[in-house]
Parts: sequence; structure tokens; C-alpha cells
Amino acid sequence: MMTSKDSDGEREAKKLRSSEPDLKVILGSRDGMVTKWYHSITLTSKSRYIDAMLSSPMKEKEESTISFPDIDNGVWEEMMKFLESPVAIRRMKVEDALNVAKFYDKYEFEEGTILCDQVLGDYVKSAKHMETDLSLDVDLLVDAVVIAQEANLMDTLRRGLKYCWDKMHITDVPYGRTMFTEDHLKKLAPIFSDSFTPENKERIGDGVAWFNGFYRPFSDTIRPFGLKLDQPDFPEAYVSKTTHWLEESLLHRCINGIVLSGAGEADGPYDKDEDEFMSDQRCYIYKCSGMRMRWGGKIVTFSIQLCDKGWAIMRQYPAPRNNGAAQNNQNEESDDDAEILVEKLCWVSPCSSNLHFPPLNSWKSVDPLARGNPKIRYILNDEL
Repeated sequence: MMTSKDSDGEREAKKLRSSEPDLKVILGSRDGMVTKWYHSITLTSKSRYIDAMLSSPMKEKEESTISFPDIDNGVWEEMMKFLESPVAIRRMKVEDALNVAKFYDKYEFEEGTILCDQVLGDYVKSAKHMETDLSLDVDLLVDAVVIAQEANLMDTLRRGLKYCWDKMHITDVPYGRTMFTEDHLKKLAPIFSDSFTPENKERIGDGVAWFNGFYRPFSDTIRPFGLKLDQPDFPEAYVSKTTHWLEESLLHRCINGIVLSGAGEADGPYDKDEDEFMSDQRCYIYKCSGMRMRWGGKIVTFSIQLCDKGWAIMRQYPAPRNNGAAQNNQNEESDDDAEILVEKLCWVSPCSSNLHFPPLNSWKSVDPLARGNPKIRYILNDEL
């Protein structure tokens, strides 16, 4: 049953259809210029910009003409389609939103801006799901963040920045710190720098929630590598460091352990110390598992590890226990059964502090008992 409101709307629509368009719209510039005619009441109801131009004593009002030199005919038709057709609204794609969002925002087509924010925000929100079937388009994701910043699409901007910031700090492959190219970072870095200022943090939040309930706060520095977002070579430096990290991580996964020879009592297989893995999945300590032997009158174990002097072959042995009166002075909360180990350098490899693996040779004795010419052989995993 038609209500009086429906009747009024229908009469108004018939009135518009029967009247001549009164607003001249000029699209593009020079050779690509296109002229269209509209009912002014239709466009002013959609755009605050057009409404303001036609409500003020300006040239546009006097001549009933408004120009959009930066919008070509194809883009304009797309903009109008999503404002006028409910079917088109439901079928808007991410690529469509990227194409029209900045013009909706610039010329204050509020309904169009909201629609683009919904479409792009939903795409970013679904990024985690798309990771599972490897369907995430990183180019599209980065473009969504760029357009969100240009067109003030705040929901998309918040989601996009948090997602990208999180990914730039985690070690997952392929969707982690290695997923961004130099071109991506040239686009993202200035947006990060602008959005993370104190006055803008309020709009996007102050950190990214991640596993174990911790937060990764927004800042001007990429923490894994100490790179500043505003340094001129940031994109190149970030990609170089992430590529280097990935190559080394792969090497660490390939190397299962090492075998030491030429070091006398210290010879034998050494396994990775699973308790001493770094946050980047690198191992800097290898232990000679289950091998205890006498060295200089003491029962010792051996390890190969990275220390202040570089890579070193070290021996460990229990420190002598205190007895007598000294024992009575121990803190009541101390663990009397805990074993304190003394570590002594046997061989060091000069200038090896920057190496992520113990060198194959060139070991220098730093202990009178350390004799021989140590050599190292890597044990590789049969499969990863």
C-alpha cells in the first residue's frame, strides 16, 4: 500500500523527469572535455561541495555550470552509478573503490565516501583469511592504505596501518616482514610517519595487539632492524635487511649441528641448544651433548658459542661449592642444589663477532691447555 510519503516522492520524481536539466557539468580538460546535463537538485543532494558552489554568489551559480577538470567521463559515470543504483552498490569491488574514493572525498559525496570505506575496510579486515589460501594481493592492500589516507577513509586506514605495521615486525613467510617491496614501502613510509604523529595517533590508536597479549606500539622506528621511517634509504635498507634475514634464517634451518675436529678432547658432534634460540630463530650456542671429560684435572663439558670476543670454543665445569661458615651465610631463598658453572675460553676466532655461524677454521688458542688446530664441519638437515 502506497503511503503519502511514497506518493510525495513519486510525484517529485515525475516532476524531475518531466523538467529540463538545469545544471551543466563539464568533465575533464582540453581534448578530453565532456559536457553533461543534470538536475541541480539531484547533485546538490549528493554533494555538499556542489551544494555550496550553487548556493553562493559565485560564477557556478550564475552560469549554472560546474567543472571537474580532474575527473574524466569514465570515472564520473562510475561515481554516479554507485550513488544511484542499489544493485551497483552491492557489486562494488575493491578496484572500483580505489578508482573513485578520492573524488568522492574531494568533492564531498558523503555517501560515496562511506561506501568506499566499507568496501576497502572489509578487504583489509579479510586479509588474515586470505592469507590461509594465499589469495591476498599485497599490491591491492597497499593501494587501499594509500587511498584511505588520501580520501580520509578512517576505518580502512586504521585497519590497514595496524595490519602492515604488525606484518613488518613478524617472521612469518610469505606474509610477514618479507612481503613488502621497495615500491610498497615508498608508499607506506610517509603514511606511517604522518599517521604516527601525536596528533594523529588518536585517530588510529597507539599500538597493534599481537600474540600473548602484548602490544607493538607505533613509532618512527622499525624495531627488528633499527631503521627510521624518515631516513631517505628506508625502503631499500628495509628490503635489503629482510632479504638478508630470510637467507640467514634458511641457513640456520639447513644446519642441524656441527662437528669439531683437531681440538683433542673437545672433538665431537655439537647440537644446537634449543633453549638458546634468538627471537629471529638463530642459534648462537652449540653444545657437545652428553660428553664429559677430564681437562686440566677437572671434569668439563664443551660448547661453541658467540661471545663478546666473537665465536669461541669454551669449556664449562662446576664451581667449587662453599663449605663451613660460608655455607651458613647463604641466603635462605637460594637453591643449594643449583650448580654454578665456570666458563673458560679455549679457542677464539678473531674478527668473527659479525658472523652468524662458527667459522670453519682460523681458531686461535687462548688457553695453555688448548692445543691442536680446530676445524668445523656443518651437519646439514636431510630435509626441512
